[in-house]
Amino acid sequence: MRLSPRALLPLLALAGCGDDPQGGVGVASLCDTVGENDVVILTDSDLADAAELTTVAGDLLLCQASAIETLALPLLTAVHGNLIIYQNSALTAVDLPLLETIGQSPNETRNWRGLLIEGNAELTDVDLPALRLVSDHVWLAGNGKLTAFDLPALLHTDGAVAFKATQLTTISGFAALRSLGNALALLDNPVLTEVNGFAALTSVSSDLIVTNNAALTGVTLPAVRTLGRSLLVDETPTLATLNLPALTTVGGRLALTDVDLTTLGGLAALELVGGDLELTDASLLTDAALPGLTLVGGDLRLEGAAALAQVSLAALELVAGSLALVDNDLLATLALPLLSAIGDNLIIRDNAALPTCAAEALRDAVGRDNIGGEVAISNNDDAGVCP
Repeated sequence: MRLSPRALLPLLALAGCGDDPQGGVGVASLCDTVGENDVVILTDSDLADAAELTTVAGDLLLCQASAIETLALPLLTAVHGNLIIYQNSALTAVDLPLLETIGQSPNETRNWRGLLIEGNAELTDVDLPALRLVSDHVWLAGNGKLTAFDLPALLHTDGAVAFKATQLTTISGFAALRSLGNALALLDNPVLTEVNGFAALTSVSSDLIVTNNAALTGVTLPAVRTLGRSLLVDETPTLATLNLPALTTVGGRLALTDVDLTTLGGLAALELVGGDLELTDASLLTDAALPGLTLVGGDLRLEGAAALAQVSLAALELVAGSLALVDNDLLATLALPLLSAIGDNLIIRDNAALPTCAAEALRDAVGRDNIGGEVAISNNDDAGVCP
């Protein structure tokens, strides 16, 4: 399943940011409307006029300015509205050393709210060392020469933090960030290899989304305990490490598709998945073990895991939807000793190494009366021997 940018925007609460979410959020929706408290910088003269500002009462806009090479406002401490830096062809550096807050009273008529840095082809340096609070979103996209981006003082955003189509190789500079009011999203970053810079992050109110990051090998979020909605990993085939050792709750769906994980050990503390739990096309996964998982609120599906030898869910008591184990060539062992109810169908098929008697033993242990839908057991190993 491919998570398209158009599908992801509602998850990030960014719907309406523009007419073309695949190619940019659209300058008309970002920059054309100017309020009386906004500060617009298009020329060197505009920049000189803004140099003594300590506060911007509205939005600060640097949009399609062809002459500005450095956005330097050495005294600025607060932007009460939004900070938008969009498609500035000559811009190489952003230097706002004292800026602490963005978005205390944003322009509600603008389609974007928060901090946006997108499409600045020559940008190589962004320095926001004091920024500690962003109301609404942080969006970094494009900026083809920007290889590093840190917000070391950021404590909280009310919205999402998203990295889309960047040239970042690592994301490691968010050590103070404690909570996100929306999602953390990594979208279409072709050279990103490692995400390990969120040591203090404990709560993500919405989603963790990782999609189409061709070189990404590891995501580590050591302190995250809850994801309010979903954990979605898709088309990131080199991902070998997904390390969320403190994660106990995924409020919605958990889907891992087309990854190089060999184990689910990085999710060992997981207790509850409120929606579907799907593991598909994880070709190197050998052991689907989640020792603390007690409840899946939707479907539980493991499909196309060519190396998967066993499913070990020692604490699982309830699957509220369907349980489906399909097309796992080496799957030979099922260990679900506490499973007592399946709300919908039980489907176990096309697992060449799984003894049919093992599938039937699982059916019988749950009890046919405790399975709410159909039972379909077929094309497994009819000659296999059970203890």
